[in-house]
Order: sequence, then structure tokens, then C-alpha cells
Amino acid sequence: MRRVESKIVIKSDIDKVWQAMISIQNYPDWNPFIIAVESSKNPPTLGAQMEFTVRWKNGSIRKTKEVVNAFSPPKKINSEQQGEWRYYFKSFLSTIGMVSATRTQIISSSQEGVTHYHTYEDFKGWGIWFLPIANIKDGFERQSKALKEYCEQKL
Repeated sequence: MRRVESKIVIKSDIDKVWQAMISIQNYPDWNPFIIAVESSKNPPTLGAQMEFTVRWKNGSIRKTKEVVNAFSPPKKINSEQQGEWRYYFKSFLSTIGMVSATRTQIISSSQEGVTHYHTYEDFKGWGIWFLPIANIKDGFERQSKALKEYCEQKL
């Protein structure tokens, strides 16, 4: 298994961060990595099928198909609020066992106006060594920073 991840602290209310994350129609306005999303449901709740258009740092474009398998808006758990959105890669590559991938985005807050954002993707299969891991990591970092800026300044 290989994992790519990014973490960032956002000085914004957890509900605003959640809305920014799931308002996929607004991604072209702020997200430099996932520049477009088509979804069978809006917001993309459990079972939604999505097609992401991602832009690598060199400007090239790639499309991926994903299916939502966890959708939990922020709720109070002990002394902290937590929300999670997770989806898995759906393609011929996953069908033959070459590459399977699941991306998770978790937000948490134990203090009003401060949200911790953590995203990671776990890759499995015999073809994971051919993945552009550095490009994926760069995309996650760019998306995390843009989400922070969008939530702190625009919302």
C-alpha cells in the first residue's frame, strides 16, 4: 500500500469548510487541482458517481471516476466535531486489481472558528509503483492550501 496525504489548519467554522468541500459546482472557482466535477447527485452523497477533472502541476489534464462510499456531515463526537467524505476509484484498472484507491477527507474541530483538514488516499495493487505519486501529493497540497484560502477569505 502507498499513501499520499496532506493536512492543514483552516481558521474557519467547520460547517463552512464542509460546505466548501461538498459544493463541487464551485470547485472551478477555487480548486487548482480538481478543476471540475460531474456527479450523479449534488451534493455528492453516499453512492454518488463522480467524474473528476484534475490538473497536474505541469498543466496536463486527467479524468477519474469515483464513487462516494462515506458521507458524514460534521457532528459532535465527545468534545469535538467531525465530518468525513470518502470515495473510491472506479475503473478498469481497479477491476483487474492493478490499482485500487480510496480518498478520504476528514475535518475536525474542537474550538470554534478552527478546523483541521486532513486528506489522504490509499493506493493498493500491483500497479501502484507506476502512479505519479509526486503529482498526486502536489495536487493534494495545492488543494489543501486553496481550501484554506477560500474558507478564510471568501466565505
